[in-house]
Amino acid sequence: MNILRGHLPAILDIGEFVARRVQAGATVFLEGNGGSHSLVEHLGGELIGRLGSDAPPIGAVVLQNSPPVTSALSNDFGFENAMERELRALCRPGDVFIAVSGSGESANLIRAAEAANSLAVSTICLVGKRYSRLAMVSTRSICCSATSTVVAQQLHMVLMHSLRLAIEASLASVGTR
Repeated sequence: MNILRGHLPAILDIGEFVARRVQAGATVFLEGNGGSHSLVEHLGGELIGRLGSDAPPIGAVVLQNSPPVTSALSNDFGFENAMERELRALCRPGDVFIAVSGSGESANLIRAAEAANSLAVSTICLVGKRYSRLAMVSTRSICCSATSTVVAQQLHMVLMHSLRLAIEASLASVGTR
């Protein structure tokens, strides 16, 4: 588990940051493309479900999760703008946007992160490539320097479980939510 040792400070920092935002009433919005989208669906379910805990659910929304909405926005505004459009409709200042990308170079995720920044929504990314454009426009990032997309997705799953545990621990330490 060397991946965790190298990223533990960032995981704990992001976990505490997200917990503070959630305590203040923020919703956590998540997005990724392809396999990364499946990963954020998984994380969204864990934030809402709290893995069998009786703690209150954390408000989490996976963007681009409605095929008709995604299709309409992609058709009318272009795929590279569809995610940004949905984010602008749903996010409010103080919310959190978590983007996951193997490359960190997906135009739609970068545009969504830039839109989130303009709305005073905190942006967090997990990317497989150091110095990616997505990492550069995000408030906080974890770059795992993977050798391939497959490896990035495997590492992101471990990092996301660790991040969820860090959020849970931060919420529990103050006895709320």
